[in-house]
Amino acid sequence: SVPLRVRGELIGILILGPKRSEEPYSQDERLTLITLANQTAVAVQNAWLYSLEQRKAEESNTLLDIAKAMSSTLQLNRLLEIVTRRTAGVCGVDRCSILLKEEGRERLVPLMSQYADGSQDAALWQAFREETYLEDVGSVPLLRRVLSGREPVVLAADDIDSLPPGWIEPFGIKSLLAVPLVSKDRVIGLMVLDHVHKARGFTEEQVNLAMTIGTQVTIAIENAWLYEETRGGKARTETIVEQAFSGIMVIDPEMRILTLNPEVEAITGYPAAELVGRCLPEVFEPDFWAEGSLLATVMARGERVEPAETRLTGRDGAHDVLLGVTPILDGYLLNFADISRLKEVDRLKSNFVANVSHELRAPLASIKAYTELLLDSLDGDDRVLRHRFLSIIDQETDWLSELINDLLDLSRLES
Repeated sequence: SVPLRVRGELIGILILGPKRSEEPYSQDERLTLITLANQTAVAVQNAWLYSLEQRKAEESNTLLDIAKAMSSTLQLNRLLEIVTRRTAGVCGVDRCSILLKEEGRERLVPLMSQYADGSQDAALWQAFREETYLEDVGSVPLLRRVLSGREPVVLAADDIDSLPPGWIEPFGIKSLLAVPLVSKDRVIGLMVLDHVHKARGFTEEQVNLAMTIGTQVTIAIENAWLYEETRGGKARTETIVEQAFSGIMVIDPEMRILTLNPEVEAITGYPAAELVGRCLPEVFEPDFWAEGSLLATVMARGERVEPAETRLTGRDGAHDVLLGVTPILDGYLLNFADISRLKEVDRLKSNFVANVSHELRAPLASIKAYTELLLDSLDGDDRVLRHRFLSIIDQETDWLSELINDLLDLSRLES
């Protein structure tokens, strides 16, 4: 027996059987075997190092592929399909699955499951997704351990029975590794790696690699959620802006128009294609943007002020608008409503009130005057004159009644 040593460390033993002759091993033969053992030890060590480098390279390539997938797509299903398949391959397991905790309930929901060899079974996936994880997390000790301890757990063949049979038997799982997906100090789910052909253990390197990939998976899921939330918020914002009854326009600090909604097109008469990218002074009159205007005041102060009335001259002529300006990140939000019709209605109302006041004042003055004459200036019992005065009062009263009835008719028509 000859020791295999590398830098003084024993890595194995070279054992030779008995010689064919009765002679013992000679000193020269022993020295030859020691030399051979040393060369063998170096060769074995080099093979180990090469194998280790190959494995590290494969792990690095897998992590790089996952990183590329994360940067190339935000579609969660497509991303997790790539991640789970590559993870199963590089970790040397048959299958990798991603399960998330259901919001508001202590239950797991399968999100993705892929075999390392790329094989698929639609019926098995349907059962896995819809019929497997029906128990609450609290009723399964393993899950409680993983979720509370936030540490990976390995279940060998002897321990696999600690999981509900419906989680194991339909899928032929012999051993598994469960890695928690931790986001912002809370566990959002699990990444499960399992052997389905025969029970195998998990080395420390496999566990560490799975934890590293699990961290990237968590980031990928968070990014996908954030993308969906941002896209949903963007869609809601766009809908609100598009359907708003007032004009909404965003400009940059140089007064260049960045975006606008259809109501701005309706008010100004300019299509969006003609306005976006142009500066306000190129399109609108100085009343809207020059020194002393509300926009200039807000740009000078850097803070919002009370909305004010101004004139906006567009392709369809001048409009009275109520303008509000709010500083936003790298620009300003202009919100304005066309009040031209309101101003016109207000002017008509003022004219109407003036006319009605005049029409009411004239008969009232006559009634007042003739009443005073009847009370103060009529001597004796001049029935003819009294009849004349009272007839005039009666006529004026009828006129007032008719005018009031017209006003009531107008009010009913307006209603």
